[in-house]
Amino acid sequence: MDPENATLTPSELDAALHAEPDVYGVVITQSPQNLMYASKLDVDTGDYQVMPPLKNDKGEQLISARVTVATRAAAVVTTDCQNPGAALRWLDYFYGEEGGLYACYGEQGVVWDYNSKGEVETIRPEDPTVGYDPWWRTNSVNVPGIIPKDTAEHVLMRESWKVKYLQMKKLEPYATREFTWPMLVFSPEDSDIISLYEQDLLTYVQQSMANFVISPNADIEAEWDGYIANLQSIGLSRLLEVYQARYDASK
Repeated sequence: MDPENATLTPSELDAALHAEPDVYGVVITQSPQNLMYASKLDVDTGDYQVMPPLKNDKGEQLISARVTVATRAAAVVTTDCQNPGAALRWLDYFYGEEGGLYACYGEQGVVWDYNSKGEVETIRPEDPTVGYDPWWRTNSVNVPGIIPKDTAEHVLMRESWKVKYLQMKKLEPYATREFTWPMLVFSPEDSDIISLYEQDLLTYVQQSMANFVISPNADIEAEWDGYIANLQSIGLSRLLEVYQARYDASK
């Protein structure tokens, strides 16, 4: 464990992960494609490969199944909207083939187009010094959507997406929907409770993790009960009640 792990800023971690030779043996992240060069994550030749999930007390290796080709977000239609039906159809548009391509890749004929086989292909910037990801971000809408199935298998467009997609494919044998967490929508009252407790809890957890891992005087076994008691005093039980109630209501 890097003794500076708990204090590294995002920019410092980014620099370390782009360094040559490799500095870290293991990195925990949900978005490896945002932290290091795509070549380091190549599924065949990259220095970094996705690890299978650890076994639980039953000997099972499980991860939460997710729709890797879809993105999601929250949206609202206000009471002032004169045509809510049209607004909802506009939102739904991004989850069809045409809208999905536009949402995920940008305008046809500018950032991408179909080739003679009907496949999606990249249109590279004329300036060879401009990387494709910056080029795509400049010319796309970057709104929630879904990658059409016929392009998902190769994800030609965003190199970073392609890297993550191919790595995540290796985890499919372990995927289960048993632990899939739905997107929860909270009432204003629930949101007030979350804002009251959640950040303080996260801060305490992060500080405690740093202490347990890095401090030479830390004794996890001896300090664990006190750690749990402190979480409760900050408001863990109340926060869990709010999340549990909203989760139960979503089923």
